Amino acid sequence: MEQPNKKKYIEPKYTMFAQANQAKNTLMDLPSSTPATKKDSMDYKHGFNVGLKGGTLDNFESNEFSRKGRWEGQNSEHSFKNKDAAIIAKKIGK
Repeated sequence: MEQPNKKKYIEPKYTMFAQANQAKNTLMDLPSSTPATKKDSMDYKHGFNVGLKGGTLDNFESNEFSRKGRWEGQNSEHSFKNKDAAIIAKKIGK
């Protein structure tokens, strides 16, 4: 029996997530210990995916989390400017 193909997804490492949360808390005059929400992590991941594809964020969808996620996506080892990353991208369907 052959096994079904499992899609591989490139996940962000969330290296800039704490910095984005701190910036949001400072901007909104919240205590620094205020945790991030699920929407914040979804924004970060969306920005990461945009950065992987080399795109830009529109003004309406840009917040601190999506900007930091985009930065991580552009500067990750999975950057599509790299020839090896382009081969990986074809394999995983990105």
